[in-house]
Amino acid sequence: MERGSLRSCLCRLLRRAAGKDLGGRRQQFSDSQISNARRLIEAGEPATHVARDLSMSRATLYRRMAELDARDWIAQR
Repeated sequence: MERGSLRSCLCRLLRRAAGKDLGGRRQQFSDSQISNARRLIEAGEPATHVARDLSMSRATLYRRMAELDARDWIAQR
């Protein structure tokens, strides 16, 4: 492995272990928007329509809802 890629790999592992941001694209939608979308779906609105209103795919909406559930579950422990 090259020295530069080894260093970047090590830095990434250290940042992940410390719980720091790894970079990447910022999320476009807030947690409250995802929570409101969940409420609409639970009220009977089709997930496809809710996702389309937010200008995201249905898969992204479900993934963000799962991430929000996981964070809430961790926070409760």
